Amino acid sequence: MAGSTSPVSVLITARVRKERAVINTETGEFEPAALYDRSALAAGEALSGPAVIVEKDTATVVSAAFDALIHPHGHIILTRKGQSS
Repeated sequence: MAGSTSPVSVLITARVRKERAVINTETGEFEPAALYDRSALAAGEALSGPAVIVEKDTATVVSAAFDALIHPHGHIILTRKGQSS
């Protein structure tokens, strides 16, 4: 898909709790990543990395190379940017 943008169509910036610096594994540099409260994410919502989805007992890191989608059954689906699912 030449010239297309990321498939993420819904950015949920209202649910960003704050930002935290994370390491970009491709560059080795720190970059800001939005922190999202997992319990506030509904099915069908999507976000673009870099981001961290925080839960009570764990966290999911979404690198800058990925997008995340909340599946209707609650799963977090990660897709590499530029690839169709």
